[in-house]
Amino acid sequence: MDWLIFAFLAPVLWAGCNIVDKFLLTKYIKNPISYQILGILIYVPIIPLLLILVPISSSYPGFLLGIMIGLVDIGAILSYCKALTLEEASRVAPLSYLNAILVLPLAYVFFGELLSLQKYFGIILLVTGSILISFKKIRLKKWRVSPALRIILVLALLWACINVLDKYALGFMDYWSLIFWGTMGYLIAGSFLLSLKRLRQVLLRDFSKVNKKILSIRILPVIFYYTGLVFFLSALSKGFVSLVSGIISIQPFITFLYTTTLTLFAPNIIKEKIDRSTILLKFIAISFIFLGSWLITS
Repeated sequence: MDWLIFAFLAPVLWAGCNIVDKFLLTKYIKNPISYQILGILIYVPIIPLLLILVPISSSYPGFLLGIMIGLVDIGAILSYCKALTLEEASRVAPLSYLNAILVLPLAYVFFGELLSLQKYFGIILLVTGSILISFKKIRLKKWRVSPALRIILVLALLWACINVLDKYALGFMDYWSLIFWGTMGYLIAGSFLLSLKRLRQVLLRDFSKVNKKILSIRILPVIFYYTGLVFFLSALSKGFVSLVSGIISIQPFITFLYTTTLTLFAPNIIKEKIDRSTILLKFIAISFIFLGSWLITS
């Protein structure tokens, strides 16, 4: 089951995106739109590279779906970046993977995918874990919901739609062609954003602070993202969208491991709260998510 291995490899790489994005958005480029526009500019060489290396299909409606996926994904990524400016990376990642739950009714409606009771129980655990990890203890016996919750719920819905569109588009073209047209969608969205005069002024201000070091670091999440995307689409082309989306929901667990390790050994890169109560809360929440993912995929 190669698709299962690929589905597990994608979140390992995408968790790396969470770390690098959080680092850059916290320390260097705090405007999420500027941060994403810089990423879109890095995407530009991918278009000719794909044209040279692989045959690209322009079949209808596949190419239109690919462009649409790219446009929607930009909105999702901007929501994700905004959430990272408000919340810890190890909390943003679990909440964003509520999309694994939202995919299920969409998968049933569009692809007729129906799950067992065991898998529905896994969904309950995923929901519980994702909501639990969005709470923050601010004083003894007082808790509040993360300010990023509403943004991340929108993000989860957008990513659920993207997962379903990806699966549908793969019925018309291979995943390399889908990546190509999705990137074209990114560039179209980026061109629209650059046409806004007020935004250009903000971008010029923010980009003046970008040096070679920041640029080289900004390339890393692009590499992680596209490599993970190849694995994800490869898995999606062979497996059920509901199952693949469930598997990649282990990304919060991997993000948690990354952030905890960096907090302990490299706090200058990422530093999150690791007191006993916070760690216990995150561990329980991520355990629910991990167990839920296992029940969904077993």
